[in-house]
Amino acid sequence: MLLPLPIQNLIEKISKLPGIGKRQATRIVFYLISRKEELREIIKSLSLIEKEIVICPDCFFPFQKSPNLKKCPICCHPKRNKNIICVVEKETDLLTIEETRKFNGLYHILGGLISPVDPQSYKNLRIKRLLERIKENKIKEIILAFPLTPQGEITSLYLERILKKYQVKITALAKGIPSGGEIEFADPQTIESAFKHRESL
Repeated sequence: MLLPLPIQNLIEKISKLPGIGKRQATRIVFYLISRKEELREIIKSLSLIEKEIVICPDCFFPFQKSPNLKKCPICCHPKRNKNIICVVEKETDLLTIEETRKFNGLYHILGGLISPVDPQSYKNLRIKRLLERIKENKIKEIILAFPLTPQGEITSLYLERILKKYQVKITALAKGIPSGGEIEFADPQTIESAFKHRESL
């Protein structure tokens, strides 16, 4: 192989990132090699993430650890509505909803969706902690905020069936999100409308 082993290894690692293939990873690596100062800054940032960023034990959103914080700022915020949890697929969905400033409850990052071709994929989702939070905090409403895709629909149906056993209202975002659309790419007005007109399941 023409490429030195360190370059091969870095290309392999970067190509495993979401949305990045081997060709894109190769371009990124060569870009960084030709810009050593940027490479050093990235290494420094990655080191800080490894040392200082932790995952919230409740909602699974990453935050900077501090002696005064046991959970993320959203879960700890005194003015958040602690009776409502919005369940999302991933961190970027949470950020998109927060940008609207129209939702004042808590979140739960599920960590993925159930795949139609892998019925066992539900085992990788953070469902157990969600159920624990419902019991611990007397949650009154669960909002299922998933994309309108086959994976999103299957996940909603699966969670709906499980949550029926609990004394909690189950709602889903109104169909303002286009079919097949991702939450993180929706505009603030669409998100706001979807929350405002959410439907009981």
